[in-house]
Amino acid sequence: MGDEPTSPAERGDTNATRRRFLVGTAATGTAVVAGCLGGNDGDGDDNTLTMWDHVGEDQEDPNSVWVMETGDQFEEETDTTFELEGHPDRLTEKVLTNYQTGNAPDIVHDFSEQFNQYIDPQNVDESPLMAIDDYVGDLPDETYEVIWPGVTFDGNVYGVPHTVNARNWFYNESIVEEAGYDPETLEPESLGELEQLIVDITENTDALGWVWEGGATSYNWYYPQHFTRTWFGTEYVEPHVKLQDGSEGLYTDFIFEQDVEPARLADAEVTDVEVRADSDEMIAVVSWMKRMREEGYVPDDVLTLETSDILTNTFANQQVGLVFSGPWGYNILNQHASGFEWDVFPAPTSGETGGVSGEGYFIAEPGKPLMVIDQTDNADAAGEFFDIWFSEERQKEFVSQAGTLSIRPELNTEENFEIPQLAGLGSIVEKATFYDGAEKLPDADLWNTTGSVVQSILSGDRSVEGGLGDLQSTLVDRYDEALSE
Repeated sequence: MGDEPTSPAERGDTNATRRRFLVGTAATGTAVVAGCLGGNDGDGDDNTLTMWDHVGEDQEDPNSVWVMETGDQFEEETDTTFELEGHPDRLTEKVLTNYQTGNAPDIVHDFSEQFNQYIDPQNVDESPLMAIDDYVGDLPDETYEVIWPGVTFDGNVYGVPHTVNARNWFYNESIVEEAGYDPETLEPESLGELEQLIVDITENTDALGWVWEGGATSYNWYYPQHFTRTWFGTEYVEPHVKLQDGSEGLYTDFIFEQDVEPARLADAEVTDVEVRADSDEMIAVVSWMKRMREEGYVPDDVLTLETSDILTNTFANQQVGLVFSGPWGYNILNQHASGFEWDVFPAPTSGETGGVSGEGYFIAEPGKPLMVIDQTDNADAAGEFFDIWFSEERQKEFVSQAGTLSIRPELNTEENFEIPQLAGLGSIVEKATFYDGAEKLPDADLWNTTGSVVQSILSGDRSVEGGLGDLQSTLVDRYDEALSE
């Protein structure tokens, strides 16, 4: 997905044998209309299949063109009319409102973070969604494993994500080769190996080792937060939740210690938030970033660089060899940077620094799910539409036209992409060790609070320990205020 980073709220367990895929539904969310009219017959035309999404018919949008062409093929093969309707604003709200009156579309293609608005994991049978196991066929065996946990409840599938992505490190091939590495096989497996690569780039080339995004923005905090999960398996924040049976505890303790299905935690009440900003792991990571800057391995202006300049200027102009970013960087580099060869490798998942060590994880995130509303009079037609949508033929056209990963790994090859490095992202998704879904925390001003404090820490205005202690106190106050509203 090409989204800016969010503030996740689960952690992976440092014991690899206990790691699970966590379901991508919001712990603070509640299905909007669960149980309103589930299972009622709609008044739709049984010879017309209607689909709503955020775009509709738009000849300028590659994704929309692909959907319309998929609809054309569906009409040819089934003699059923396909109607596509775009709702760029409040799509979820409009679908659920129309569901209450019996006028919802047959199929919906909505953002993954909205999925929990369609289905209440505690009352699955009363959801507006239809179980579509009969439609998915062999897809679970033919696609990335990571896309399924967030759409599966009580063994039944209620949507199929359309794509999948992961965070990664970008590297300049010529620079890493000059530093003494083979760009074809580059893949540091630990923080130690990554740091040695950074040092070798800085000492053996005219470039500096790396730069992180967000130096001049409020989400500067995101990068130490992400590194705590990739290297140590710990998260920055975690909600305390209360389940419907009255039991309370940390969200991940329910998953890892009590083996509660993540889907059953999706609408748990958030009663408090534990902030681990002053944990040993967080102090070690921020200290590491601070040392990297003080010892000259990152640009002097890393704390004032605009995010948009990181890839298009600092990285593209070969001032640094590495940058940690996400899939949104692919099209930026493809459109605005030329004159050098670049590729990607996954985030290392082993860390040891500042007296702290651990095994972590990195995330892969599924994109928009395709869902069927249970009021449809066209269930058989919807099944045929799914067959065409997720067929190898149509998915191959998708990766070619949209420049985005298919959920079918075999199609994510260099020859199918305008941006050949996307194939590397496909292999990173296959190696992902953790699935993280939508935000699970109360709405509070986390970005600005943490960004300003981490900025102060990294710029040397205050000690690491003192800064993080202030951050701990500030965040707890912010969340207490948000939770009491």
